[in-house]
Amino acid sequence: MGRGDKRTAKGKRKAGTFGISRPRNAELRQRREGPGPDTGADPLRQMSGDLDPTSVCEKDIQPGASVAGRRLGLFDMLMSRSLAGFPATAKSVEDVLTNLKFPEESPFTPQDFNRQDESTDTQFYDAPRFCFHVDDAAVAALTQYYSTAFRAWDKPEILDICASHVSHFPEDVADYAGRRVALGMNEVELSQNKQVSEYVVKDLNADPTLPFEDNSFDIVTNVVSIDYLTQPLQISKEVARVLKPGGAAIFALSNRCFPTKAVNIWLKTNDLEHVYVVGSYFHYAGGFKPPSAVEVSPNKATTPWAAGKSQNIAYLAVVKATVDK
Repeated sequence: MGRGDKRTAKGKRKAGTFGISRPRNAELRQRREGPGPDTGADPLRQMSGDLDPTSVCEKDIQPGASVAGRRLGLFDMLMSRSLAGFPATAKSVEDVLTNLKFPEESPFTPQDFNRQDESTDTQFYDAPRFCFHVDDAAVAALTQYYSTAFRAWDKPEILDICASHVSHFPEDVADYAGRRVALGMNEVELSQNKQVSEYVVKDLNADPTLPFEDNSFDIVTNVVSIDYLTQPLQISKEVARVLKPGGAAIFALSNRCFPTKAVNIWLKTNDLEHVYVVGSYFHYAGGFKPPSAVEVSPNKATTPWAAGKSQNIAYLAVVKATVDK
């Protein structure tokens, strides 16, 4: 634990710094139509102005389509970014990282981790927001995935980074898991997380160091939040450090986001490329065995893909990397 950590009245642990949390479900404010073709407006800024960031959840931001037709068609409005090493023949989540040979040099530039809104994250995440950020069916699918994955360890100790009031763990996780820690930004949210035994409040964009000893956890999870981290390689190194030998990082990805807070690389790549991006974080951070990926979306067998984007409103993929210790 960090030096400033202390126990709450409920016995959960908190720290004195701030980190990432997740917003509550609420009604979207009145939206304007997207910018006309001749306005010269920045589409990302135009879209961010249409949302009250304190009252919207990621699942309210629909993937694909146009601004007028599908609320925020962000990925259709931004120019794509080519990724060196991405397997152009990949047709599914599972294909992306299978037998992949990463380029010798990292494909990322410092500009890839810039964001449209570079204001302090504590401002954006200051108000507690209680909701699921992906559809209920996607939440259920992830929980089902965890129920099998977690049992690969005996009494696993689990760290959930970028956490909030819920970690989407199985209801009976306390019966077979050991220490469970949520690390996030909003203390009010974290204090309501009944799936963990302690919590830490910390802003990983301000300081990517995880306040734990080496070899502390068997599993590190992250649910639809890797797109907001501005130092993902450093955080991946930290994840490798705090994992025990044989431990694994399990990161879940969706096709929703808060566009003004997501890093540029995320906004300029599609769902299949997101899998490659996260797999690359683990690869170039070092300390991990080759990553793998699986789609856990409900109805995935019958939901089509188009130009690397899932048409599933409850799309969810998991990228997993086992530490190499």
